[in-house]
Amino acid sequence: MDSTLPLYRQLNRRFFLLALSFSLLFLVGFSFYFQYHQDLSTLKSQQMPAIEQHNQRQLLLIKNDRLLNSIINSQYAAKFDDYFQTLNDNMKSIVGISDNKRLLEQLMRRLQTQSENVARLAENDRRNLQLKDSVLIQLTLVTDSLSNLIAEQSSQQKDLYRQIAQEKSTARVMAVRAKAISDLVDNLNINRELHQSLFDTLVMFKRLDLQYDLVEFDYIQQKTQSEISSWLENTTNVTAQAVNVKALIEQASVLNALLFSEQNTFAKWRGQLGMAKDLQAELVNQKRELALLLDKPLVVPQLKSSIIEQHLLTWLAKFNIDLQTQHYIWLIAGLFVLLTLIFISLIFSLRRKIKRFGVQSIAVVEEFVTTGELVAKVPALEVTKIINSVKQLVQPLHSEADFQQQQKKHQMYTALMARHTGKIFWQLPELSKKQQLQLRTLLGVKLTTKHWRHCFSRVDVHAILFLARQAKKNNSVERISLISNQEKAIALTIEYIEDAWCGSLCNAEQHRALKDENTQLQQQLQQQNQADKLAIISNSEDASVLASNAMIHRQMLSLSQGDEQLVYQQLRQLLRLSEQQKTRAQLRRDDFVLTLSTVSLATEMHTALANVSFTQVHNDNLIYLNVSDNLASMVTLESELFQAMLTTICQKMLTEQHGVELNVDLQVVDVNSAQQTVRMTFLIDKSSQVETLQRVSNELAFNDEVSADFDNATDNYLRDLQLVFNVSNKVSQPLDHGGKFSFDLPFAIAKDLNQSSKNQPAKLAKCSLLVIATDKRSRKRICHQLSHSKAVVETMQDLSLFQRQISIKHLTKHRLDVIILSPEVYFSDYDLIIQHLTSLPVKIQPKIMVIQPFNCASLQRTGLFSACNLPWFADELIANVTQIMKGSNNLNLLVEPEIFSPYRFSPTQVEVLLGVSEPSKQVALIRILYWLGLQVTLVSQQDHLERLWQSGRFLVVISEFSAFNINITDSLTTVRGIFALKNNNASKQDFFHELTLPKSWHGDYLSPVLDIQKLTQQLSPWLQPTASIGANTESRVTVRPQRKQSDTRQVPLSDVFNEADVTSEQVMSMADIDQSLDFPLSLEQESEPSNNAFDLSQYAQNQGSAELAAFMLDEYLAELSNNTYALTDALETQDYRLALELLQALITLANVIAARPLLTQCRELSRSISKQDADEAFSSQQKEQLQRQLNQLKLCLLQLTEFAETI
Repeated sequence: MDSTLPLYRQLNRRFFLLALSFSLLFLVGFSFYFQYHQDLSTLKSQQMPAIEQHNQRQLLLIKNDRLLNSIINSQYAAKFDDYFQTLNDNMKSIVGISDNKRLLEQLMRRLQTQSENVARLAENDRRNLQLKDSVLIQLTLVTDSLSNLIAEQSSQQKDLYRQIAQEKSTARVMAVRAKAISDLVDNLNINRELHQSLFDTLVMFKRLDLQYDLVEFDYIQQKTQSEISSWLENTTNVTAQAVNVKALIEQASVLNALLFSEQNTFAKWRGQLGMAKDLQAELVNQKRELALLLDKPLVVPQLKSSIIEQHLLTWLAKFNIDLQTQHYIWLIAGLFVLLTLIFISLIFSLRRKIKRFGVQSIAVVEEFVTTGELVAKVPALEVTKIINSVKQLVQPLHSEADFQQQQKKHQMYTALMARHTGKIFWQLPELSKKQQLQLRTLLGVKLTTKHWRHCFSRVDVHAILFLARQAKKNNSVERISLISNQEKAIALTIEYIEDAWCGSLCNAEQHRALKDENTQLQQQLQQQNQADKLAIISNSEDASVLASNAMIHRQMLSLSQGDEQLVYQQLRQLLRLSEQQKTRAQLRRDDFVLTLSTVSLATEMHTALANVSFTQVHNDNLIYLNVSDNLASMVTLESELFQAMLTTICQKMLTEQHGVELNVDLQVVDVNSAQQTVRMTFLIDKSSQVETLQRVSNELAFNDEVSADFDNATDNYLRDLQLVFNVSNKVSQPLDHGGKFSFDLPFAIAKDLNQSSKNQPAKLAKCSLLVIATDKRSRKRICHQLSHSKAVVETMQDLSLFQRQISIKHLTKHRLDVIILSPEVYFSDYDLIIQHLTSLPVKIQPKIMVIQPFNCASLQRTGLFSACNLPWFADELIANVTQIMKGSNNLNLLVEPEIFSPYRFSPTQVEVLLGVSEPSKQVALIRILYWLGLQVTLVSQQDHLERLWQSGRFLVVISEFSAFNINITDSLTTVRGIFALKNNNASKQDFFHELTLPKSWHGDYLSPVLDIQKLTQQLSPWLQPTASIGANTESRVTVRPQRKQSDTRQVPLSDVFNEADVTSEQVMSMADIDQSLDFPLSLEQESEPSNNAFDLSQYAQNQGSAELAAFMLDEYLAELSNNTYALTDALETQDYRLALELLQALITLANVIAARPLLTQCRELSRSISKQDADEAFSSQQKEQLQRQLNQLKLCLLQLTEFAETI
């Protein structure tokens, strides 16, 4: 090597050779690629399309050949149309891709000439096959009959031969017998010939198809025709014939007609075979001509040589060198391999050069540094520069002594830091003796301990090693607190820096003491917290006792001074807040344990929702429940807390809402062997306060994220309850006119789902039902429940069409079993519907099922019905319809109105605790207690009943549970009542003989629910009768005796309607009766229109002429009807200004028509509305009074219309 040149200049020649070999290698490789790309392009653009076209044409030709074979070899022509159509389509496809288009088009034209033959063959195929079957049957009959005849004649011949041979007869007898045997032999020969001919024909027809030989067919046809014709001719000339011969002649005649004369089977098959032979001949010719195209070989274009190959071959040709294509490829491949080897060898040569340069450079530099002289040759200019730089080096600024001194200072400062801070800094693997002594002193171990592992327990050692791995992995400082084997608290830090372990170790006894003190303070804080919870529970119980005493006082005052809602609601709110505070404190107690029990989920839902419904009566809010069919019937949960959670959610959803419906829906979303997840949805679709509802819904969904502004007792209470029941997936969804809140709730299944005791819904197949509901939501709810009954359900929402549609003519043609009246229709049009139905014949009168509002306080008008709109009424709807269908009564009336008429009770604040295991079975008792003016609270569990009763705020308890603790700490002397629901298997002494009740208390079994007289007497200490019920009322009530509940005879609708009217008379004064009832009460009189509906002479005088009066009468009646319907809607929507305007228009029209009864009713209704201010709301009693007056107005209008129709 030349030391005057740098390394890169020494390697220039090798780099040049390397670049040249790479260029040649690239050129040869590119020529390979170019040739490959050119061949691939030729293959794609020329060879592949030609091959694909040839392959497609061959496939079509093969398919065409198969089709031709199918037609040629086919025995029947049923599929000739399909084959021929497919053959034409296939030929068209072949023409499109073939080169011999002229030949193929000629073949197609020839094929088209056979289309008519193909159509006729396919058309006649079925007919000919039927003829063939008929001929086979007839031939079989004839041949069998002929065989029997031949056998009989053969037997006769043998008998004649035997007689001639054996018997001795006269010559005349012998001559007669000889002539008979001669005739018999002739007939026998003729019959045998005919039998053979028919047998041949039978064999031929069994084998007959389109492939049959036409010559043989013609021969058999001629032979058969001649044989049958001659046989029939010879046989018909014989006068005396046997019965079997006559039958044979008839069969032969039928066969002859079938074959030749009438059906002409031979001729038809002859034509079929002829057409088939022509078609087969043509198709065979086409098959032969198309076989030439099928055998035509494929001509594939050859690959073109590349430009490089052409130039190379031209250049070699100048030297008389003949190079074939395969030789050219081998030449290029050999050249490519040679260039590759050259390129690789140059790379390895360059590598050896550089490696040798590095070895020589290191040796030269080391020699110079060691000896200071250069003996070996310098390999390159770079090494020379390095040696020159080494010569210019000087002595370092600090010596080794300076380094040792600085190290001693560092160790001294480290010892000072360790002594003052209490930390020992260490570094592994090297530790000084002083550091080892400090570590032993800190850890409290002896000098014999050689390893740090012996200072800690095995668990701590594993923790230290894990911490070391984390420090190395994360390149961070890790800390841990440990207790050594000598019970010393140690704080350890570990870090991995520059392949060495380092850290610190310090005494943590003070930190340990602080930690123990902190733990002790936390325990004290927890104890203080539990003590505070106990104090809260105690204070809540004291507040509850005070609130209960105040409520008892208000209840007693309400019996004498009236009902004050505001004060009592505030007391109830105070009691509820105290209970919530107590429950929250109990849930946060460490020793709190849930009291789980196996309960019916449906019962728990019914109890909770019914209690909310009772409290929402004054707001006109309703609650409806919808439960999935696959919901578990028995679950395990804490009953009281579950009902409290449901009640709180419903109350919040109904905050500031008036006249809305809350729909509670339970749907199963997940099921496993022991648990069922249920999605509980609370929906209000038409809200009176949309913004408030959506705000409350959002609060319920996001109450986990409580802030200072949002924090309140009820929300915290509800959040704690939701945590108890593991509520999840809370979602709030705003709607256009309402809102929805839902969440998922898991239930522990206490009973196998397959063994559910839930009753299957009854089926009402072929029953015709009519649902009358003006409210869309009510109509939809009833129809949805009835959709599972398989009944024919129709609906009606426009009651103006009721009388027109529910007519005698309609009911005669279309049977109607039951009419279902929704609660809003009961309020508005019950009397009108009953009146119309009573006018119908008894045989076609449909039964009526009334869904009565559960809070109906005017049972004196219509009585008590079995169905009401409590939350679970939809689940029992089908059962109620089935019951009324099976029963004999036309109404689902439980108690008749005259039974309630002697009694009037004002609402009080007296609270009744009703403990029943299934509230749905005590609907009548619940409604009667509400009618009595009592405030009902439902409970479904005995322990819950005991707790509420012992709170002291209930004056009356009614229970079906066998025994419960009745002791109360009563600071007030009050009259309380304990009543038990009578059990059929229990006697009076079973429940009350061991009880010692205070003197002011009452205890007894509750009277039968439907015995109103005994029930009111039993509960009279807690009832407030209305002052208007006096002696006159009592005397009027005794006019009709009270009907016993055990009387099960059928009650006609007319009687029910008349009873309702009589009851209405009893509650009114005589003046009111004279004003409001302008029509008679008997059914016979109702069916006839009143003559006093309006004054005809006065009406004609008002109009000016009788003709004009008659002409305008229909228009006046239509306007009266429209205004009446508009008045009904205005009263329902509480638009009383519009109602007054409509009443003024009705008064004007009544004056024009001179309808005095209608005018009187309109004025009375107008006065009733005008008494109330426009901005003030009407009470429930005032609304019922308005509804009664509106019904009287409608009755007057009905009488007016009927009287006008009779004119």
